[in-house]
Amino acid sequence: MNKTTNNFFALMLIIFSQIPLFSQSKDVKPNETFDKVIHSVQRSSNREERYNRVMQHFSRRQCTTNQLLDACYYMPNDKIKYRLCLIAYPHIIDKNNFFDIYDVFSQLSYAIRLYHNIQAMDWDLDYGNNYEDYSSYIDDKYSSINFPSVDGYTGLRGDHCDLPMSENDFKYFFNGLSLDTNDDLQLQSVKQKLTQHCFSTAQIMKLGLELQLEKNRLAFLKFAINKCFDVENFIESLQIINHTYYKDDLKVFIKKHLVSTSPIPVPDNNIDCYTNTKEFSEIRSIIQDQNFSDQQKKAAKRYIAKRCLSVEQLKEIVSIFRFDNNKLEIIMYLYDYIPFKDDIYTFKNELRYLNSKQKLDRFILDKE
Repeated sequence: MNKTTNNFFALMLIIFSQIPLFSQSKDVKPNETFDKVIHSVQRSSNREERYNRVMQHFSRRQCTTNQLLDACYYMPNDKIKYRLCLIAYPHIIDKNNFFDIYDVFSQLSYAIRLYHNIQAMDWDLDYGNNYEDYSSYIDDKYSSINFPSVDGYTGLRGDHCDLPMSENDFKYFFNGLSLDTNDDLQLQSVKQKLTQHCFSTAQIMKLGLELQLEKNRLAFLKFAINKCFDVENFIESLQIINHTYYKDDLKVFIKKHLVSTSPIPVPDNNIDCYTNTKEFSEIRSIIQDQNFSDQQKKAAKRYIAKRCLSVEQLKEIVSIFRFDNNKLEIIMYLYDYIPFKDDIYTFKNELRYLNSKQKLDRFILDKE
């Protein structure tokens, strides 16, 4: 009996002595591996290299929530953090702490999206540690956005924009962007690079998504429209704006830009024509919205020459200008387009100073 008892305790001692070994085999690999990845990320300034190193590590190795939190700190924006967290989630060994991850996002929408996606995942599918298969399973970071194509595009184009940047060149350009964590600095950096090339609407949208603040996205899109190849597709950029006020602002801006850059049909002088109130209201707004008086005069002359405008409408255009010298320049210009030449004298009332009125009188006499 004593021998049997001794054998039993000896067997139990052997079993319990092996338990730490069993549990150790299930633990995440030593922290040194993770530390090496973080150190390599800290040393690298290449966007794609940093992103791929972290993605490969978390897609193939077990990790802790704290390690994922540390890695997210070095990711430049919310959408990259979102993709990293989605990749890493199957390998998190302390999922009860995963709620701490939601605090890394500056935009609540990404945290909500991540929560719903991980809740919906079916981890019984055979993705596990296969990074390539798993990557094909999750949504692409742009999957919810409809990017317009430039194939066969023949519409309006931006300034000196004969062709958009090729996709291969754009990928290289995109990966070379600076990784400023300050969104205002990132905006200035992207705007500066934008002036040197011509882009498609889709490419501009992807650049805009690099900005976290919607006010900066709005400012960027307004700046970028002049460097857009397929301007008539630019309305699709509304997809990257969520705030209703900013979205409405951008919609009005795009509409005015399209009106101001669209070819204006030259009226047939042999038939009566006119510009209705709604159309004229848009014309007046476009002229007023120009930043400088020279730009206002250029826009005013363009519409005066291409549209059939009544005397009252022409006077409204003249009234846009603050100074007499600008008013006088427009009045002299519209002389050739006024329906009845005798009506030109009524424009004297639009001028404030006697000297300006006398200049107009001399101009009319020379014309007659």
